[in-house]
Amino acid sequence: MSPHGAGDRRLPPVLALPPDPSPWRRLTVGVPGTEFEARPPGQYAFDHPDTERDGWSTPELTVRFASVRGAKHRYYRQPRQDAARVSMHEASGTVVFAVADGVSDAANSELGALEACRAALERTLHLLSAGPGPLDFPAVGRHAAERLRQLTEWQLNDRDPEPAEVANWYATTLVTGVVRPEPGGFVVELCRIGDSGAWLLDRSDGCYHPLLGLQVEVRGKLEPLRAKLVRLADRGWLHKRGDGKFTARL
Repeated sequence: MSPHGAGDRRLPPVLALPPDPSPWRRLTVGVPGTEFEARPPGQYAFDHPDTERDGWSTPELTVRFASVRGAKHRYYRQPRQDAARVSMHEASGTVVFAVADGVSDAANSELGALEACRAALERTLHLLSAGPGPLDFPAVGRHAAERLRQLTEWQLNDRDPEPAEVANWYATTLVTGVVRPEPGGFVVELCRIGDSGAWLLDRSDGCYHPLLGLQVEVRGKLEPLRAKLVRLADRGWLHKRGDGKFTARL
């Protein structure tokens, strides 16, 4: 519809480009790569846009996330294989998050990453609503793995897939957890599947500190489907409480 009436076919004026495009240039880290226009991914990758972002605030916390297709994928017409999802549990004000990195060798890892994030949030929100107490992260991991198994079963025309077949189709890593607002700080609980990491930004020095160990034992492609709780290490800037949880002043 036209705001000028049905018979008015005038087009809006073309907007001039800003005089200084520098805010939109890529940040250079190390040796810069060649500048080029991103190529389109495959024709069925329309559910995985080049860039995805979200941001909002609760009374206690501010959320920002972005997932961007890398230069190699942009050049070789591969979809963005990373995914992220975040939500707030309304009854408690807890922020629930999940980040996944699809394994490049898998046939549909971009969908695996997305569905693992969705399944992790669904299960975590359900557990938070069920009552207080530590989160059952193995149950979260099993729920995500079951989602990938169901996707593979559909690919195989309802045949029950072997674990290796699930990995060949949808293998992904997963980092998922919650940030709970509590008096005096925030309680962080998280786990990972595979070799992805998580960091805490120390606002006093501007440095990122790893929350998870840097060395991860990976046993082939099945490792991304096995849930393993990783405790937060006490590195000085996290305070370990008597109940085994950690608080961080953000």
